[in-house]
Amino acid sequence: RRALQKHGPQALEMAMGSLMTPAARHIMSDEMASHALTLMEADPHRPITVLPVLAEQQRVVGLIKMHDIVQSGL
Repeated sequence: RRALQKHGPQALEMAMGSLMTPAARHIMSDEMASHALTLMEADPHRPITVLPVLAEQQRVVGLIKMHDIVQSGL
C-alpha cells in the first residue's frame, strides 16, 4: 500500500528488495504480545501495524497485527 502511494502503479514493476524495509523490526515467537505492542508503538512518526513473528534461525512463522492486539484488550 505504501509503495503504491509513493511510487504509483510503477511500484508493481519494482523489485521487492527495493521496496522492503532493510532491517525490519520483528518479534520472536516466544515473546509476549505486550512486547510486540511496545515495538509497534516505539516510533510515533512511523508506527508499525504488522510485525513479523520469527522462530529459530530467523524463520518467519507468522504476523501479528496491531488491530488484533488492540481487539484482545491488551
